[in-house]
Amino acid sequence: MWTPANRTKIYDAVTPEWKAKFEYTHDAPVLPGEPLQIRELTISHLADYNDPRLFQSKAWYRLLRLPTLIDLKLLMGETHGCLRTIFSVEKFEFFSSFPIRWLRPNVVQKLQVLSLFYTDYWGQYPRVDLDRIGALPFLKVLALGRYVFTNKDETDWIASLGSKNRSGGLEELYLDECCVLFQAKQYVNLTAVLGTNPDQNAPMETILYSRRWHHVLSEWRVTMKGLEKFVMGVGEWSCPFRTKESWDKKMKPVTLEMRQDSPEWYFGHNRHRFFADPGPEHYTRGFIAAYHSRRDKSQAVPMGNYLLGEGLRQKRRAQMQYAWYNVRGLAPWYIGNQYGDFSEDLGWAPEEETIELDDAAYALLMETIRQRLRS
Repeated sequence: MWTPANRTKIYDAVTPEWKAKFEYTHDAPVLPGEPLQIRELTISHLADYNDPRLFQSKAWYRLLRLPTLIDLKLLMGETHGCLRTIFSVEKFEFFSSFPIRWLRPNVVQKLQVLSLFYTDYWGQYPRVDLDRIGALPFLKVLALGRYVFTNKDETDWIASLGSKNRSGGLEELYLDECCVLFQAKQYVNLTAVLGTNPDQNAPMETILYSRRWHHVLSEWRVTMKGLEKFVMGVGEWSCPFRTKESWDKKMKPVTLEMRQDSPEWYFGHNRHRFFADPGPEHYTRGFIAAYHSRRDKSQAVPMGNYLLGEGLRQKRRAQMQYAWYNVRGLAPWYIGNQYGDFSEDLGWAPEEETIELDDAAYALLMETIRQRLRS
């Protein structure tokens, strides 16, 4: 694993005349021998701009086209997103071209697992049309992180996946901190202000969206006939303390260098990988509360379940979230479920009656899945 300790060890050992060997040349000759049978490719913190060094690389596209590659997991965005402007031209261009640059038909047609996460919210600002990816006929598992839904085309695309599977469709769907957008305050001519510091007098508009979670879930209950597992919640950006405790007590580092790297290096920012892991049981906010809950035998948690990561927290507050966007806000994205009294696990929606409709649609979808598994 390319850890800080291993990286330092290798760089320090290289003599000056050999340092040039680490430079990458995209048209370097292909090494002889049989290709690796790579089944899974996972990338963390993929920079959100179109790097020509990557897209001009023949080796890169040869890797993506490997017939054995059936599992692709991407976490896009830098660790410190606040250093980037929300009007970055490069960021908008990256996401606009993302479906055709990264997920070409000869890449995605064979995929069985696809995980797409971003360190910030995405889907509308910056805009990504997921339906441009195509049908993905053999896809069995889809995980989306912080994706913001706005229209029916996006959710219809999800329902269309996996049409050639034995089950007849997508089998597992994970939504990590995904939201439905209900209101956005944005510049009328967004394209014109990209790459600039917009004037305060630039014309603005407020857009209202009518789509709600109960619309989405009710449609999926009917259209996603192969769905066997549906998980909606919020994952952990840092190393989960349950994983850290298991690591410290039960895991013996393979090498001396691994002892010098904290568990945060191995398990932090891995939401795009751990979505299917067991979710935290008896989740309570804060380490002190969690410590006391673990001392209570009635709330004992088998910490070994989280040795290799932690899945989504599936509290009601973490599900069926709604977002509104204000381009002039200090933080442009606002999530309704993140406000209020955290001691109460309550849902939130733009309208009071929507909460009950969302809960009913979610319960009906989950019961439909349970009946499918029993039959």
